[in-house]
Amino acid sequence: MTQLINVAVAGANGRMGSEIVTACVDNGYTELASAFVRSGNSLIGEKVTSTVEYSSQDNLSGENFDVLVDLTLPENTLSNLNQCVTLGKALVIGTTGFSVEQQQQINDAAKTIPILQASNMSIGVNLTLALLKKVATVAPSADIAISETHHIHKVDSPSGTAITMAEVIASSLNKNIEDCLTIDSIREGEVVGDHSVTFSMDNEEIEISHRATDRRVFSEGAIRAALWLAKKEPGLYSMDDMLDL
Repeated sequence: MTQLINVAVAGANGRMGSEIVTACVDNGYTELASAFVRSGNSLIGEKVTSTVEYSSQDNLSGENFDVLVDLTLPENTLSNLNQCVTLGKALVIGTTGFSVEQQQQINDAAKTIPILQASNMSIGVNLTLALLKKVATVAPSADIAISETHHIHKVDSPSGTAITMAEVIASSLNKNIEDCLTIDSIREGEVVGDHSVTFSMDNEEIEISHRATDRRVFSEGAIRAALWLAKKEPGLYSMDDMLDL
């Protein structure tokens, strides 16, 4: 019998956190070890499943888990990062918006523990990123525009995924983002996540797009990342590494 991977979820009461909790329970390969929420949250002590209660992230040091999945906010993630380093636990980071200094803390921590960091855990999005690298390299003179649409509750703009797309393209062209493309961000309704990249050339256009119709694509990708990361040595990994792209 295959041993289940024990997964803890930070921000377990959030939009993505609750989806990850469900995916963790339903997939048959992982077991929900802990569901963390901020200290003082009224949910603390309430049942998430028949065996797991919501607990304060302040108790993270006493929990038994193999991998922590964190899609919260930068400051919160860095606090959890330090705890994972102390405990020697693997960490999946889906949080975006880190400063240069904060990212360096993550890079340094990866010398001690395995970390998989991605702005988007969707398998489809990461396949899309691989396509963008190829097109940007083959059509370096194209005018490039990124358009992204998300629900009105999304805080960051542009989205972390749009920024990652821009970084991938700019890196392929060996340019700065502002010198090679534009990003248009729209917030409306309850859109899960639409991203489109247009490469405009003299007599033709190439459009590469990805549309998420259910948040499960992100939570399922996060759980897949946790399963993969649990077997890895210390290092900073990406979805490209997991998907062998």
